[in-house]
Amino acid sequence: MVWEPRTRITLPAMSQEQKMEAREQFLANVWGESKSQWPDLGEPPQAEFVKFGDAAGGDQLLADCYTEAGYPAAVSPQGGVEFPGGVQASPQFAIVEYTCNARFTPDPLMLRDWNADQLGLLYDYRVEWLIPCLETFGLSPKAGPERVSDGLCKGWLLIRKQTH
Repeated sequence: MVWEPRTRITLPAMSQEQKMEAREQFLANVWGESKSQWPDLGEPPQAEFVKFGDAAGGDQLLADCYTEAGYPAAVSPQGGVEFPGGVQASPQFAIVEYTCNARFTPDPLMLRDWNADQLGLLYDYRVEWLIPCLETFGLSPKAGPERVSDGLCKGWLLIRKQTH
């Protein structure tokens, strides 16, 4: 069974300048979090920007970068990067984390808050496909509130603002 949305959505584009501004803010947040743990870190290291990581391969770029820097990493099946042997938080790791994110910054298009069209599409997927699918396995998920006209799905979906 495959779900097809009734409507297609198109995300607003970002200029390269807007992406680079978002990148600078993202990196400032990454470094700021590290500085809050280790105030003596000083200025962030210089790192050459290589490319924006996208949904298709960005996690692999980061995992490879961490591994090359001495922190064996793999792409998590749930998305993101995981460290099979674990990682001890340290100033050295903070420098590697910043450097890898500076080289292969997640595409700012993937870091934006979801808009009303995206939330509406997620709601439609949930009520048209996910809930009926779960019910075929004998599960009884709550239907949740009605979909409101502006596309927002209030009450069952919490969107966390991306801060890094």
